[in-house]
Amino acid sequence: MKYKVKGDINQFMSRMIYLAWQKSGVFGMGMLQDRGEQPEQVVVEAAISRRDYPGGALNRPGVIDCDYVFGRMMKLRFTYEGDVIECRGGTSWTPDYQSFCTTYRDFPALVKATAESLGCEVVEV
Repeated sequence: MKYKVKGDINQFMSRMIYLAWQKSGVFGMGMLQDRGEQPEQVVVEAAISRRDYPGGALNRPGVIDCDYVFGRMMKLRFTYEGDVIECRGGTSWTPDYQSFCTTYRDFPALVKATAESLGCEVVEV
């Protein structure tokens, strides 16, 4: 699914990452890296840089791949171009890998929540 963001796309992507991270659970050895609540900017920077798991950076212009962030498994992947974002790898999320899906069941739900939190409009394209 693709969505056109009518607003600041960078702010939108940052908020989307942060909302998903806030609802992600800490499991197993992730408890050793969990840092509790963190500001949005810190979470997004860690997600984009893949600071927790160096050597496998997949993020580059046009691609966001949030694997683990501060011990929380996210497996949130999407692409963007201009003002359009698109979920990579479909929208089949499971609590085993995307524990935030108990709140945001799929990409459209996360996009909607993000738009509402920022007071901006998104349109499916």
